[in-house]
Amino acid sequence: MNNKKRIMHVDMDAFFASIEQRDQPILKGKPVIIGGARGGRGVVSTCSYEARNYGVKSAMPIALAVKKCPRGIFIRPNGEKYVYTSIKVIEILQGYSSKVEPISIDEAYLDITGTAKDPDGEREIGNSLKREIKKKLGLTCSVGIASNRIFAKIAANMEKPDGLTIIGEDAVKLKIYTLPISELVGVGEKTEKILRNMGIKTIGDLAVYPQNELKRVFGANGEALSKIAKGEGSDRVLSIGEKEDAKSIGNEHTLDRDTSNENIINMLLLRLSGKVGRRLRESGVAGRTVAVKLRYGDFSTFSKRKTYPFFIWNDNVIYSISKELFYTIYKRFNKIRLIGITVSGLSKHCHNDNDSEIQTELFTGLQKIQKSEKLIKTIDILKDVYGEKVVKRAAYLNVF
Repeated sequence: MNNKKRIMHVDMDAFFASIEQRDQPILKGKPVIIGGARGGRGVVSTCSYEARNYGVKSAMPIALAVKKCPRGIFIRPNGEKYVYTSIKVIEILQGYSSKVEPISIDEAYLDITGTAKDPDGEREIGNSLKREIKKKLGLTCSVGIASNRIFAKIAANMEKPDGLTIIGEDAVKLKIYTLPISELVGVGEKTEKILRNMGIKTIGDLAVYPQNELKRVFGANGEALSKIAKGEGSDRVLSIGEKEDAKSIGNEHTLDRDTSNENIINMLLLRLSGKVGRRLRESGVAGRTVAVKLRYGDFSTFSKRKTYPFFIWNDNVIYSISKELFYTIYKRFNKIRLIGITVSGLSKHCHNDNDSEIQTELFTGLQKIQKSEKLIKTIDILKDVYGEKVVKRAAYLNVF
């Protein structure tokens, strides 16, 4: 086992809710729901296991969570506290491997190849890590260890909460391949229904199913499904700083109240364009494709995208494109719940003057783009030093 790849997946149990229960002992054993105040907008971020027993789930609208769990304790997220705790978790994990890859605020992969001689050694490592997190942070986590990332994640979910599951190569057929396909990362309800109609009920069924038949039904995704079921191509753990470049950069916003007020809509497009532009510049990239997403009050969702022959990173250009795309799909006077903007087709880019000239020529009404770029970069510097709120556009001071 020494030289064979071994991956550990660490998943903090009901992370946000557990932090609140730790810090407020009166909440222990009670259904805690993180995401917003009772009667407010938004969705459930996470919830305690006591709330899950009532059928409350992540991404569920708050209003539905109230119906399912009337006695639930609803708490607004405390992002600063959660991020601080997440950093402390990562610091602990780095004591067990030089390769630790956080994949979200409450999950991470570790490459522990060669650190243990046998499953007993891996169990000792996993238990030691769990004890340290419990002692230092007062929290529990679930750990899975396997030969690749996919199987390690599945293993971590097998004994939640506070579990530890080790999958050796000889146990894959017994412990992984017998599981329903719904347990496989990347298989949603629609895909599951199609697979079941094809006679594919377990991960093992999918692993041995002819790949050419999967490609016929799912296109390029068919090959990906086959590889996921086999755990192929998923054994690399990227250390912090080694992260692969993002494929897209975007932001979206859920309104406190559904609106058809075009002044608010335009100001939101302007605000989101600024956020996306800043993230592009921080990452040193620019993109050629802009996409806009809108969701109405009935949760119906629409999107529109367009690709350009030049690189885009300027707030004003993103806003101009986004506004144009938005109004090609917006049904006037219909109330909107959410708007999102994404830029993709990213490339490392120096944001040079040639692109500014191209963008200026193609977008009428943006003749001051080149002059505005110095102002944009100056504002970026001010925000770096004094925070995001140091400069706001006057146009939306009274809107947001």
